Amino acid sequence: NTNQAPDSFIGAGSRNNIDMNCAGDAIVGGFYNSIHGNNCFIGSGEINQIVGNSPDSFIGGGQYNVCSNAATSFIGGGAYNTISDNAGGDVAIVAGLGNSIGIEADASFIGGGENNAISNYARHAVIVGGIGNSVGGDGLDLLRDSVIVGGAQNYVGGNHGFIGGGQNNSIGVGADRAMAAGYRAKANHSGSFVWGDSTEADVSTTSSNQFVVRASGGICLNGNVGIGTNSPQAKLQVAGDVKLGSDGSLFAPGGQENLRIVRGSVKYDGTVQYGSGFTTVKNSTGTYTITFSPAFSDVPTVVAIGNAGAMASLNGVGASTCVIKTYWGFGTNTDSYFYFIAAGPR
Repeated sequence: NTNQAPDSFIGAGSRNNIDMNCAGDAIVGGFYNSIHGNNCFIGSGEINQIVGNSPDSFIGGGQYNVCSNAATSFIGGGAYNTISDNAGGDVAIVAGLGNSIGIEADASFIGGGENNAISNYARHAVIVGGIGNSVGGDGLDLLRDSVIVGGAQNYVGGNHGFIGGGQNNSIGVGADRAMAAGYRAKANHSGSFVWGDSTEADVSTTSSNQFVVRASGGICLNGNVGIGTNSPQAKLQVAGDVKLGSDGSLFAPGGQENLRIVRGSVKYDGTVQYGSGFTTVKNSTGTYTITFSPAFSDVPTVVAIGNAGAMASLNGVGASTCVIKTYWGFGTNTDSYFYFIAAGPR
């Protein structure tokens, strides 16, 4: 061990060194550890280094950890962790393997994990853990206040970004105040949030301030949901138009009442040709009873149309049944196909 510095201490171990131009340092033990800064501390381990202008820095143990030209920096342990030249002040790597904090990444923190990186100029950044996660913009401009909690191969390139975990999620360069989570979620625009399920494909934003979700197993929400309103009064309340169809070219119908529609075709013998939500019985020649299942909560509006020259008319209607009569134009009942539609309150 070599201690050439005033007010410094080497407790034990072998071939540890405190540079003669330093003061107020301590190496407790270990092997081949070295300090080249003032008021620094290495607890133990092997080939750990505090070098350059790194006053008030700390390495607890581990091996091959380096604080280089980084004042008030901290490496708790682990291996091959690096706080780079001019990393700024108050930076810390608690543990892990191969983690790094880059140039002028002031007040940044890596909790642990493996091969996580806070890049140059990414200030006040946090990576709690995981594998292969990184925070860093274009490496030229300042990036501030972004967080990755954990997971693997996640990336934040915008200011004030957040990735809660998952894998292969990203917030693009310049996409500020964005969030991503899950798998292969890409928040490429500012103010956006993207969630991706386990599908083997990217899911991405297309413009700023979007909320994008890919959930191939479905989305389940409890309580009322509002679109365009903050106080929904039903399971789903939409304050605006609704478009349907594969290309979104169709408008959904609406009304003041909460209506249900039943439609169908009945054969001449009283059996159902098509339709659902009802049953039919032929009572006599040209007279048929339709039973709604379930019944409407009040009397519906019913329209019937005959077939092949026969006419059809309504001969009584209630909440649960209606009677249809088919006949020739001169009033004689006849068995005939007919079509009907009923609309009434649920």
